Amino acid sequence: MGLLRLFLALSVVTYHMDAGHNHLLHGGAAVLFFYIVSGFYMALVLNEKYKIGVKSFYLARFMRIFATYWAAMAIMIAWTLWWGGVPDYAQLPLRGQVATVVMNAFIFGRGWFELAASGQAPLLADWAMSLFGRPFELYRGLIGQAWTLEVELGFYLVAPFIVRSPMRIALFFFGSFILRLFLVVSGVGTVSWGYYILPTTLCLFLLGGAAYWLYRGVVGWRWSRVIGMYAMVGMLAAAIAWGRVGSPAAQPSAWAQYDRLELWGSYLIFAFLLPFVFVRFKDNFLDRAIGELSYPLYLIHGLTLGIVINILNAGQRTEPVKLEAVGASLLAALVIHVLVERPTDLLRAVALRRATRFRLGTPLIPKIGRPTS
Repeated sequence: MGLLRLFLALSVVTYHMDAGHNHLLHGGAAVLFFYIVSGFYMALVLNEKYKIGVKSFYLARFMRIFATYWAAMAIMIAWTLWWGGVPDYAQLPLRGQVATVVMNAFIFGRGWFELAASGQAPLLADWAMSLFGRPFELYRGLIGQAWTLEVELGFYLVAPFIVRSPMRIALFFFGSFILRLFLVVSGVGTVSWGYYILPTTLCLFLLGGAAYWLYRGVVGWRWSRVIGMYAMVGMLAAAIAWGRVGSPAAQPSAWAQYDRLELWGSYLIFAFLLPFVFVRFKDNFLDRAIGELSYPLYLIHGLTLGIVINILNAGQRTEPVKLEAVGASLLAALVIHVLVERPTDLLRAVALRRATRFRLGTPLIPKIGRPTS
């Protein structure tokens, strides 16, 4: 499903280039669909790869997320220092400085901070104001979209205790869904409360978790690969058309809430088709390679868009510059993947092998004088 993951990342990139105009899929929708994909993958690896222990899963996820994130953060800090655009954090009280460093370095708290800044949670906003001691709009984070990683990390923490059981998936899905439904019925809405935090987005991850259990039932079906091919083409075509042909659901105002019937219909259809797409493309090397660019692209595109659009072209957002900006973002993602993700994957594999052998009681270093055969 690498092409699908890259498409969702590119949807965020193109949306951030010109917020309010959809060039592929709406950026907010792309995030929610990616939660479904993440739920599918985590159910897959937890049920088929990390059966030995939860610690191995946590170690792998930590290395996967933070190595690339810290690399992107270092690049962002270096660029910001070079151009002298760093906010004056010295004006913050000590508690605000500590909170800023923690949120940027370790991600946790970013989603709740975005919720506070959205204006939809007055009590949370008051608490954040007391923490920072001043208006805090400039202190959200150097990588603004990294708040989604907090939601992902929160899901990783609970996933081992949920996605290994279809019954638990159903139970927690309905709990999270009912919470979203309450927000809609009460008039609060889900534009912020249903977007920035795990309790209300967990149901989307678990749609993907349920899709994994469907995958186990169709993986041996001879028509699965055919359906997967048509599903991939159909989903991409529908998503592009959704963003371009003027469908009411494609307009910015229509995305102010994420729980209309037609949107939930798309979430359910997407989750249903994922197992077939995975069956079709799981052994495709090119598809996997393409998908590897999605995460570094998601992290680094803000910087590359800023350089290409706002600096090289003095803010003139013409179509050729948009194409150059996307190309620059993809190139930067490729560099990060080669220089950071690949070495990290090797280290992660070694660490997991050692952790697995240690857990199984296999000595890492043979005893001296031990007979060999």
